[in-house]
Amino acid sequence: MRKENSRNTNRYIKCQGRSVNMEIKVEYSSVESQISNVKGSLQGLKAKSEGSIEGNVLDTADKLNELASKLDTILASYKSVLEKNLESTRQAVESMREADATIAGGMQRK
Repeated sequence: MRKENSRNTNRYIKCQGRSVNMEIKVEYSSVESQISNVKGSLQGLKAKSEGSIEGNVLDTADKLNELASKLDTILASYKSVLEKNLESTRQAVESMREADATIAGGMQRK
């Protein structure tokens, strides 16, 4: 490996064809805890629009009502995407856990 000459002298950038052993350690309980924290926060995420301003013929009131409606739609979309991402993350963590167990089992048999 060759070290890059820059301000960050601890960063390695090139392998030059050599095999590099790297260990990736996943603390599953920490990841799962953070997923749960985000899910909990997501449940409390609600649009705070005051509802429609009725009985007012001003263009500004109409625009505010339109923006509040769009904000509600965007927030609902954001929550949906975030929920899907959290589920994908949870599934990825579970897959890594299963792969670790399979690899560890294979190493113990050798």
